[in-house]
Amino acid sequence: MRKIWCMKNSILDREETTYKHMYDVFFTSKKKAIAEAKDIIKYLDCDTSEVRDTDGSVTITPTSSMSRYIWISSRELN
Repeated sequence: MRKIWCMKNSILDREETTYKHMYDVFFTSKKKAIAEAKDIIKYLDCDTSEVRDTDGSVTITPTSSMSRYIWISSRELN
């Protein structure tokens, strides 16, 4: 079995005050997924990122706003 990392990128819908799922991206390492998420926030939101790593999943959000929510989790491939 191989482990892959799935990054789910969601953006805040200010009218409905909920997060709307945008897309998934798959990575072969957790380190690469975190680096990509940090770059997304750096370039698209012009902000630094706050990384929280708990129990095998990682959440990444912009430091000064909640405009984007990125969740990284692992999956097993058969």
